[in-house]
Amino acid sequence: MAKAEKILEDWKRQIPSEARWEEVRLVLDEYFSGWRYGSQKSHVVVYHTKMVELIKEKGFLNQLQPFNYLGEFTVVVKKHKVKGVYVQSILKALEILEVMRWIR
Repeated sequence: MAKAEKILEDWKRQIPSEARWEEVRLVLDEYFSGWRYGSQKSHVVVYHTKMVELIKEKGFLNQLQPFNYLGEFTVVVKKHKVKGVYVQSILKALEILEVMRWIR
């Protein structure tokens, strides 16, 4: 079992109040097309290429949250930690990607 997969299983069992950035980065690298630092290093912008294409083609749908109208969502990193609310956003985004069959 891949390390990112193990981390996800742990998060699904119980969403942590905080997660280490190193763990979050492993999950982002494994399941999303990419991520980049925002204008401030404390914000990470996460995207999935197919989500970006879908929103360009069909327009933004509220059901796609946490993705915004650009097909991205933001994760805040503070002192190498990510709050549980952002872990929830990652899990919700992965749920959407699974429904769309863009990831296994």
